[in-house]
This record gives sequence, structure tokens and C-alpha cells, in this order.
Amino acid sequence: MSKSGTKSDIYKPTAAEKRLLEALVNPNSVGLPVHELCNLANISRNTYYKTMRNPDFVKLVNETTLDLIKGKVSDVLNASYTFALTEKGF
Repeated sequence: MSKSGTKSDIYKPTAAEKRLLEALVNPNSVGLPVHELCNLANISRNTYYKTMRNPDFVKLVNETTLDLIKGKVSDVLNASYTFALTEKGF
């Protein structure tokens, strides 16, 4: 993708890639073997490996994961702060 980010430059995943993306970023899927991810995404193992070799798809997975984490960082910090105060008796 070029730095300009024009519409024609933006990667558009296929329907199968979208399903795989959903399976990969689901916290309940962390650590699952490939065959289980494939079952969740309703794709073949061949499609999985072909898709995971696509640098644009891998970039999409990484960016989506990072965005999801960024969205929850404040919740984690607030929970940690609340726990620390509770432990100190405040």
C-alpha cells in the first residue's frame, strides 16, 4: 500500500480471509492449532497457508490485533490501578 492510502491501494480481503481474520483476532482462538482455526473460519488448510503467505493479509491481521489491544489498554490499566488500591486498603 502506498503512503497516500488511496482507495485503490487499500487491501480488501476475500470472504474466506475475513472469516480467518475473525478467527485469528478472537481471544478465544489464541493457541489453537491450525486445523481448529480452519474449522472456525470454515476454510481449508490450503487456504489458511496460502492466505498466511500473503504479506497484505498478515499486515491486516497485525494492524487489527494492535487496534483491538489499543482499545483495551485503558481498561487493563484501570483494573490494575483499582486492584492496587484495594490491596493497599484504599
